[in-house]
Amino acid sequence: MTGSAVMDFFIPFPAPVDFEGETEDMYSVYASLTDNHRIKRYTIGYGLNFSRNTWSLTYHGGSVPATREPATKSDNSIGIIIDGYYQVGKRFHVGLIYRPTLLNVYPDVSFKYEHLISLDFKWKIRLKQ
Repeated sequence: MTGSAVMDFFIPFPAPVDFEGETEDMYSVYASLTDNHRIKRYTIGYGLNFSRNTWSLTYHGGSVPATREPATKSDNSIGIIIDGYYQVGKRFHVGLIYRPTLLNVYPDVSFKYEHLISLDFKWKIRLKQ
């Protein structure tokens, strides 16, 4: 079982950016239950996930006029998850996650396809020897 949080960011590393005008941001918090298979230094997993996705439209002022009202919307969804990792060091892993959601359960129940593809860096810490 894994709990994760992701967000979109148009630059893949932290950098000072001066925003002007509108920005659309997305972030997601999700829990997943996966069955993982290890083959040498590779780990491949598949399973189910429950996610809360939030989108927000923000206006940052400046010389660009707003074209829409600032807004935030969220939904809760159920879907599947497929992940793959490569073990780089003793505890460090680099992976790719594909997380499609298929069923919205809040604010209304409906079939709706969305997906998230993310690059993941994992540092595993053993809790019990």
